[in-house]
Amino acid sequence: MRQLENKETTIENGDKKLTYFDLAKSCINVPPQAGFDVQEMNKRLRVIEKLEGEKVELEDADFDTLKQCVVEMKWGVLSRDISDFVKYIQDEKKPTGDN
Repeated sequence: MRQLENKETTIENGDKKLTYFDLAKSCINVPPQAGFDVQEMNKRLRVIEKLEGEKVELEDADFDTLKQCVVEMKWGVLSRDISDFVKYIQDEKKPTGDN
């Protein structure tokens, strides 16, 4: 399980500031070059449905789906907030526990 925080950015969209979950949803919504097959669509929809609130816990498979989308995303703007978001996702470590 991975726990992610929904940090607020300085990027404005109308009268609202975007959050990390908003950026994540943008990444997930970009189709692969060949388009979505149903399996990929379902994997991504499962992640999007969980991105609500202040924090979220994602199963490892869901986190891997999110991370792949974030790493492959091509951005149309230059932004420190976006750079920080990508680093946050890339550097997110699986919690260690007492096994």
